[in-house]
Amino acid sequence: MTVSAAPDTALQQLRENFEGQEGIYIEKGALHVRVSNIRWDTALRAVFADIEEIPTPGFNATTFHMGHKNDSTPCRWDISTASLTSFSDTEWSMGYGGWSIYFAPRVVKGVVELALRWPKELDEHARYRQVLDFIYGHHA
Repeated sequence: MTVSAAPDTALQQLRENFEGQEGIYIEKGALHVRVSNIRWDTALRAVFADIEEIPTPGFNATTFHMGHKNDSTPCRWDISTASLTSFSDTEWSMGYGGWSIYFAPRVVKGVVELALRWPKELDEHARYRQVLDFIYGHHA
């Protein structure tokens, strides 16, 4: 479904599907996150949501953490997307490149278990590649 078709219906469905849910956030890297405060901005005609990292071994030294002042505090940021955003029951994406979030429990659990097995010397790019391979291999 896309937001442009029916913003009120789409926003309600986004909230039902993803509000408070855990997911795997993908954007030039991967991170275990929780989504909250999904909202519509009428003036900007865009959907916004708050993203909070769920501290997870293996994901604790990523580009998301660069410049993050306090290592003991999870990363937090907002995402936004306009009418091209698309989503299903288990995935939400910006719609024109950028970020995607995968919510299927088997994917979240599988990626978290994968991250637990990463050796410390495995670089971030290799970790990201493994996450993408896992997600695409499980038809997320």
